[in-house]
Amino acid sequence: MSVNRSIRISRRSFLSGTLLAFAGTALAACAPAAQPTVQPTAATAAPTAAAATAPTAAPTTAVEPTAATESTASAAGSTSLSPDALKAAKGKQKVVWWSWTPQKNDSIMKVLPGITRMYPDLEIDLERRNIEWGQYPQMVKTALAAGNAPDIIDIYEAAVSTMDLAAGGQLVDLAPYLEMDTEWKKGLLPSALKSDSWNGGSHYFTLPLSVNNVMVWYNKSLFEKAGVQVPTTLDELKAAAKALRAQKIQPLVFGVSDQWQAGDMFLTLAAQIAGDKLRAADMRQAKWTDDSLVATMKAFKDLLDSGILADGISGISSTDAGNLYMAEKAAMMLNGSWALSGLDQWPAGLFDHTGVFLFPKVKEGATPVAVGDYSQNGGLWVNSKALAPALAMYRFLSLDKEAQAIWLPLGEIPVIPWDTSTVKDPVMKAFVDAQPNAFTRMIYDSQANAALLAGIQGLCEGKVTPEEVMDTTEKSARQGELPFLKD
Repeated sequence: MSVNRSIRISRRSFLSGTLLAFAGTALAACAPAAQPTVQPTAATAAPTAAAATAPTAAPTTAVEPTAATESTASAAGSTSLSPDALKAAKGKQKVVWWSWTPQKNDSIMKVLPGITRMYPDLEIDLERRNIEWGQYPQMVKTALAAGNAPDIIDIYEAAVSTMDLAAGGQLVDLAPYLEMDTEWKKGLLPSALKSDSWNGGSHYFTLPLSVNNVMVWYNKSLFEKAGVQVPTTLDELKAAAKALRAQKIQPLVFGVSDQWQAGDMFLTLAAQIAGDKLRAADMRQAKWTDDSLVATMKAFKDLLDSGILADGISGISSTDAGNLYMAEKAAMMLNGSWALSGLDQWPAGLFDHTGVFLFPKVKEGATPVAVGDYSQNGGLWVNSKALAPALAMYRFLSLDKEAQAIWLPLGEIPVIPWDTSTVKDPVMKAFVDAQPNAFTRMIYDSQANAALLAGIQGLCEGKVTPEEVMDTTEKSARQGELPFLKD
């Protein structure tokens, strides 16, 4: 959730006792939910590639740059950008791009020369610097304060927050440019673009290159053993959980002790119960104590009370959840498409009887959807000296089909409409099919996010009520009007 995103951890063999492949995803991907942990790093190329080392823990506070004047900086950066300005960028142009995902470098560098298909006279001399996750937020903050930030800043809401950078006037608002470049704006999946939209599309401070989403993974053999089918309603899920328990199989598992997957569960329920009210609360245009959000938290508690969630869920981490699924002691787990990049770490044969499905309908009239958000996502520094070539490169990477194809082997999803008939793996195909209708997996307010995730953990431990969780989240949320939401 950024609910955001928990910092997802990198995948390592569960057999060795390190982080499980299913536990994390590429750091560049956005995770959702309240106090996200850093997304796990994705594999370097195909799902069989070795996983990267796990990032260190995320800082507890988001970047809050003090440089730049918030009222004019973003606007000033955007006025120099136009489709003609991008076409006028010629020759060899240096672009500096900071991130924390070295496993993506080779794929990006391999397709980058293809930019001549879109800009025949432009060559990008790309310096893609990858900084250890634990150091990244402070490095960004220091560079911004010193006035020597990179042209492109990768964003992860757990610590390098769009909300904070935008409020500080450090990111170019790309909305005016997108109004001129309708080919780009209309070429992206609406669900992908919406993750980066502020105030109903009035502002875009970042744009995605790839996205991901979360669904329920399930063990077909364990379902067959218990005599259950894929549930389509909450009542059917409760019945399935009862039948699985009768076979001494834990039903649904996800990480609660490290919080980010619990945030995904909350957002999955919010998609059906609260809808756009969640984003309104995040933008301080509604309260976290709204009836629909309280009802969402009550629905979460119902999952606990009805036996759908695994025993001892409050003490289970995302790594533990993956281990339970891998050991075939749990029949279902909530996780994202990024897990596909770690299949080389799975026990032999397990993936052959694994499928995914949308979390069932929780109330009459609701529509089950996946929750998703950006994975690879960046913003332009407002004082960059290479705005046009940097944006031209970003435009190419997000619209060119060959460039977009690099994300599928990493368990990430293209941001342009994709012909799913070309996706051979049925699990990945299900994730790609679900993306156009995906609900946000992002909470931008890092303070509200942290309170919400901590509250969910307290709820699972039986220490607080749903009402108390949402009341604390409201009291912890960022106060005051955001300068870029005045319009």
